[in-house]
Amino acid sequence: MKTSSLNDIKAKLDKSRLKVGQRLIHKFHGIVRYTSDCALMERFAGNSSSVFVEHEGEVIEVGLPQVSWG
Repeated sequence: MKTSSLNDIKAKLDKSRLKVGQRLIHKFHGIVRYTSDCALMERFAGNSSSVFVEHEGEVIEVGLPQVSWG
């Protein structure tokens, strides 16, 4: 069984890797997308512990630990 190192965890939480149109997986909401509206919200209201994503047509803010980069 492989265990995650601290470097693996930091890589998962690196928001600088996000690209507009990217599909992500949220722990509770399932498939979400990082859209241009999300990028705009990140620019003006983002913080280091969360990310804005689109789910069912709505932009929502979710905690980074709940998101995996799909």
